[in-house]
Amino acid sequence: MSSNDGVILAQFRDAEVVEDLHSVLDVITRSMAIPLYMMFWVADLIYIPQYKWEFLGLRLLIIPLLIGARNNLKKRVNTAFQAQFICATLAGMVALPITIMVAIMPDASSGYYAGLNLVAIGGLSFLPLSMNFFIYGAFTIYFPYYAVVLYRVRSFEDLSAILLNSFFIVGSVIVCFIIRNYHENLRLREL
Repeated sequence: MSSNDGVILAQFRDAEVVEDLHSVLDVITRSMAIPLYMMFWVADLIYIPQYKWEFLGLRLLIIPLLIGARNNLKKRVNTAFQAQFICATLAGMVALPITIMVAIMPDASSGYYAGLNLVAIGGLSFLPLSMNFFIYGAFTIYFPYYAVVLYRVRSFEDLSAILLNSFFIVGSVIVCFIIRNYHENLRLREL
């Protein structure tokens, strides 16, 4: 393949990334994120009913966020860099209400961190992100969580629970990375 062919392939791939991000974000918005967030409100009712209304408000925040991002991506974005930046940032914004819930919880080692893993799987696995945006997306999802829980560590038990959660987080990121690479290789072969 000549260097000119490589440039043409890269341009074509960039156009495909924008189109893929439109499609995947549409599916994530309609079929995944909003239904999952609302379904997990039932868990809020069972696990921590004293915060049911606050957590419902946090969960409802993702609806305008996702719809706004989806519409913005369709109307204003036409480069792969812009589209990937919006989607990787959106992954962090969708994770932020979960991190706020973790901050509200009485214990630093809340099981609510698992919701961040669902956000990571939905965002990092299926969005066609370059390696840099994959790393950026993982950072936007998990860094606020670690900032909150490490600030709240009061005992060795808290720290050991956070360490245990970290194994699941790292495992989720590895799974997302493998799925991302598999999808990216399929896309490149298709081109």
